[in-house]
Amino acid sequence: DEALAKLRESDGMQKNAYETSVIEQLRLAAAVRSGNVGLAAKTFEAVSPSFGPEKSAPYILAISGMYLQNRNFSDALTWTNRYLSAGGSDTVHARANLIAIYQNTGDYQNWQKMTLEAIAQKEKDGTAPSEADLNTILFTADKLKDTAHYNTALEKMVVYYSTPENWNRLIQDVLKRPSFSRSRLELDV
Repeated sequence: DEALAKLRESDGMQKNAYETSVIEQLRLAAAVRSGNVGLAAKTFEAVSPSFGPEKSAPYILAISGMYLQNRNFSDALTWTNRYLSAGGSDTVHARANLIAIYQNTGDYQNWQKMTLEAIAQKEKDGTAPSEADLNTILFTADKLKDTAHYNTALEKMVVYYSTPENWNRLIQDVLKRPSFSRSRLELDV
């Protein structure tokens, strides 16, 4: 805040273009550091034309994170998408922002879509999807009444994370399916 106060003192002074640019870049850094998202976004818009994509991207992601911390999910989504469109390379952080946005806004469709893409990539790479991702699909599929994705995620839980609890969940799920013939297939356990 002290830095921002000092920068405000310079607002009334006459400056050349270079001095104005430097002061605005300092204001942007100070606003990001102090968590003043409104000032950071406004200042970024003023100075970003002089930035290249490599210099812009970290500020865009920082502003997105600040909006997220302030629970302004609409602006957080706008700035996260802007970051990705600008070719931002920190996709892990951007993905975490999107997940938090989708969770907090109840956008189960996009949350599920994003998680399914992550699972498909892991399987394509020959690695197991995370248990957290599979649990996300179970949760979102339940909310969306999406039995196909729910069943697939439950089966993958047993394949990749074979525990008695996961097997029990799968067996209980199969027993509830309309296509399950109790008279022919149920065992006494």
